[in-house]
Amino acid sequence: MTYEISDPFAIMPNYVKDSIPANVKRKIEENQALQAAIYEFSDLYSLLKQDVSELHEFGTQSESGQAWRRSSYRAVFSWIEGVVYQMKQVALQTQGGYYQANFSRAEIVYLREES
Repeated sequence: MTYEISDPFAIMPNYVKDSIPANVKRKIEENQALQAAIYEFSDLYSLLKQDVSELHEFGTQSESGQAWRRSSYRAVFSWIEGVVYQMKQVALQTQGGYYQANFSRAEIVYLREES
């Protein structure tokens, strides 16, 4: 699920693009990256929530056994892990620049899930 936000400068003539200050262009690009991360977060959240809801409905409508319970737990924890990961990606998009979040090197390593 990679989102590409359309280029706001694509329809502009070159003389207009050239007249836009570099800091404004940078802010627009940073906003696009953040917007793409938020869209990915929203889609993943909805998809995993739907999985949990469907498993819940299935479990309440039938005699549920151990396999259903294990699947339900997996779905819930996948939902949690997915949401946490996407929240980290959104936070990374706010580092420095226009949004001025200042994470330490250790926090950036944690957000990127590096070792």
